[in-house]
Amino acid sequence: MDRNLKKELNRQKILTATLKLYLKQGIKATSVRDISRESQISYVTMYKYFDNKNVLTQSALACLIDQVFAEAQKTILNRKLTFMERMHAFPNHKHLFTTSTSEVITELNNYIQADEILTTKITEHLNELFKLILQEGRKAGFVRTTASDQAIIMLLSALNSFRTNVSNEKFHQLIPDIIQILLYGLAHPGQKLPH
Repeated sequence: MDRNLKKELNRQKILTATLKLYLKQGIKATSVRDISRESQISYVTMYKYFDNKNVLTQSALACLIDQVFAEAQKTILNRKLTFMERMHAFPNHKHLFTTSTSEVITELNNYIQADEILTTKITEHLNELFKLILQEGRKAGFVRTTASDQAIIMLLSALNSFRTNVSNEKFHQLIPDIIQILLYGLAHPGQKLPH
């Protein structure tokens, strides 16, 4: 087997094992030796791929973030469905967390929120996703506003920032109203805005 291919396969085995254990028992409860056993890669060899547990954690969670956004992008681009069907079919990723407790999910969330590289990665993915949603919505004739994509993306980004500052429960209570505002605006349709 090609040496570079073997290195990449070993790296992927380590990342897969790390995510599996983190989703099951959390970051703090998972040791590097646990990951070594799960991945079947020796403890010493693992340090050739990742300098320390923090680098490994950051890499594993970056893979999880990429996976979540890849699924979302696939849903948005599924033209077998109408635009609104695609929006309703948006993946909720619960399947990724079937072995996770609420404490584990909170720990993973807190780690991601405290890591600038991971939060930047999420922001970049979100902005690309927002652009894609707007493109698909305009193609489908659903998004008909004359507002620029840049202005809409800025509003959606601000909404996402707000989302990280309130509880999940409170945010979910506000979702119907937020959707109402996003889809129909503040003015009655056809109403002229004051000068």
